[in-house]
Amino acid sequence: MMALLLHLFLFAGFFLGWCLWLFHRLRIPAEQTPVVSMCALSVVTYLFGLVNLFGLIQPVLYGGGILLGLWTLFRQGPKLLRRFVTLPMIGFGLVCGWFMLLLRGAAVEGHDNFAHWAIVAKSILTHNAFPTAANTAVEYVSYPPGTAVWIKLVCDLLGTSDGTMLFAHIILNMACILALIPLCRKSLA
Repeated sequence: MMALLLHLFLFAGFFLGWCLWLFHRLRIPAEQTPVVSMCALSVVTYLFGLVNLFGLIQPVLYGGGILLGLWTLFRQGPKLLRRFVTLPMIGFGLVCGWFMLLLRGAAVEGHDNFAHWAIVAKSILTHNAFPTAANTAVEYVSYPPGTAVWIKLVCDLLGTSDGTMLFAHIILNMACILALIPLCRKSLA
């Protein structure tokens, strides 16, 4: 149980560190930082994965997120947190926590074209490399593995269960919905 809590703490530190840094440095609205950081982390991991260097970049991204978050908090202090912690961000955190509990022990059952990301993610997690034509489990090797790369980042930190894969996929979807909030505010003004 302590190992799980430590991994959750590391994941929260890694992810929130990147979000805080993006919020401060690039002045992105707080509600858009989760999806921007997920996409940026996935692209960087994808580029290193093309040359089979997953093992090199992942610790750099994990440590970099924690260090950037601590540095940003140290430099900016509580005033940054007051601007970053908005009602939608609190809701996002609560929904993520709820899905983490809900999906514990869940399984990805069945296969269809919409669940192909799970097969690609399992292949990447198992072989620590992108699927090739020799991998018979993956039907579409030309499939863009963006979601699967994000799932790999999360699973390598939290564990490689189906429930963790579903959690990573759902928080990506929730982050996309959260990113629409600043756009809705602008249209209402």
